[in-house]
Amino acid sequence: AEALEHGWKRVRGLACFWAAALAVAAVVIFPFILRARLLCGEWLFLRSNTGYAVLMGNNPTASGAYSTPSGEYGRRFNEAVGTGPGVEGRRDRLALIWAARFWWEEPRAALRLTLRKFALYLSPYEPPNNLSVYYYRQISFLGYPVFLTSTLLWPLALLGLVVEWPRRRRW
Repeated sequence: AEALEHGWKRVRGLACFWAAALAVAAVVIFPFILRARLLCGEWLFLRSNTGYAVLMGNNPTASGAYSTPSGEYGRRFNEAVGTGPGVEGRRDRLALIWAARFWWEEPRAALRLTLRKFALYLSPYEPPNNLSVYYYRQISFLGYPVFLTSTLLWPLALLGLVVEWPRRRRW
């Protein structure tokens, strides 16, 4: 009887912990959801493309890296979304439904994909996280020499050192 009571205390403790964690998450996230509602006129979970981002990682053509739904699956999804006014909101809602349907209809494939993502996360290989690496190379500063990319950072860092020098710690 004592062991059973101890088990229930543990379950209650875990339930209280998760309830508190969900409450904190709701308090932190809800202002952003409310802001999106006021700006866009519809309820969005943080961003207007959350559903599509979920679908990108949870569909039969996903590889575990950054990729849009492709092939016949991608074509069918784009046809289902259609065109015209409100396409962005419709695309996002449909994407969430299609991602959930992938997990419901193909749980083994979804689990294999999740394990692949976990393996990619742990591996030293870093898949590119954009559709056109070559385009971003053209517009980013990463190819420039360091002294050209840090023209704003270095003066501010030196100013911070000069300003804080009198208050430095003595070891």
